[in-house]
Amino acid sequence: MRNLIFALLAVAFCLSFNSCKEKSSQVSYEDQKSFSLVIEDSTFVDYLGVLGVIDFNKENNRYLAKDYNYDGQVFVVFDEQGTVINTFDNRVAGSNAYKGSLYGVGFHLDGYMIASGGGVYYYDEDWEVFDIVPDLNTTEPYYNYWHKLMRVNENEGVSYLFLYRGNEESRSLEGIDVYLASPFFGRFDGEMFDQVFKIPKESIYVDRRYDFNLFVSCFAYSNYSRKFYFAFGSDPNLYRYDLEKDPTYPDTVINMNLEYYGMELSKFAAGRKEVFAGALDSRVVNLLEAEGRVFIAYSSAVDHKKFIGRGFSYDNSPEARAYISQEKKFMFAIFEDGQNKLRDADIKGKLGMPWYAFDKNKLLFGAQLLDDSLDGELFYKVKVVLDEE
Repeated sequence: MRNLIFALLAVAFCLSFNSCKEKSSQVSYEDQKSFSLVIEDSTFVDYLGVLGVIDFNKENNRYLAKDYNYDGQVFVVFDEQGTVINTFDNRVAGSNAYKGSLYGVGFHLDGYMIASGGGVYYYDEDWEVFDIVPDLNTTEPYYNYWHKLMRVNENEGVSYLFLYRGNEESRSLEGIDVYLASPFFGRFDGEMFDQVFKIPKESIYVDRRYDFNLFVSCFAYSNYSRKFYFAFGSDPNLYRYDLEKDPTYPDTVINMNLEYYGMELSKFAAGRKEVFAGALDSRVVNLLEAEGRVFIAYSSAVDHKKFIGRGFSYDNSPEARAYISQEKKFMFAIFEDGQNKLRDADIKGKLGMPWYAFDKNKLLFGAQLLDDSLDGELFYKVKVVLDEE
């Protein structure tokens, strides 16, 4: 969490998409009520690392977290008291190690499930493999920051959806490896098939001038509304898909009307400095959903003129990174599914990244800053309270 902004800045992967050939309805929510984020409880985990919670098991109140220091190689399971139940380190797992790039990880029954380039791996509660569906696909994916494994509850059973792979083209620009890819997802219900999402004409990324802008994709599936939500980096729209009808194109385009959103259209040749310049713009950094509410965390923009006015250039210097980290803020917006939008709130003080939504009024946040003397990770249970309540 402490280095999350820098981690996001390092994700210099750029995607190229096809424009939508079909029309989708567009919704613009109007601000109505303001809200506050109230800390109700905290959980300290005696673990040194950079943990982000991927999944929560409501049956036994356990959390599954990924250590972002090791990019999908180390997972930590802990309870609501912060007690570490077990850890899994794929680098030393031996016969229990998953093969290939990690696509998604989550709880499955009394154990865990991992989808990777080597297949779908089923683990018991002690991280011992008891079943494998091998060789999903050997194609390496474009960068997947979150590694979510989303359950899709259906009448005839359960399937799982995860960021899988894309039709890729790679190139090098002034020493930067740039990947152009379509946002493919994998869907697994005993067998594997591709779930292809085409970005519609409303997206900024159909403009080739955005191809090399810094890019982070966020996604969530709602078993409440049976809708799939996609948000992309600096794109000011939220896209909602109906997987039961047309999963290729969104059925609704939501203009998020983010109060602190900022973006400058760059007319650059996409070199190293131009890629870094995109770090000054707003970014959607996480998307969560629960009971029809959609939660969006995003960063405020840094004024390009103010940045240059302080004598900085578009590079990755320590001075430039430090200035950006000081100027950027995490903002938080809430949308009622198809109804309204609450006013944006500044994530102030102790709170950092929102990691999990328990229900429409309670979330799990990481800590913005952590006292190094604590030697561990701190999480907060936070309640959403309308200000007039």
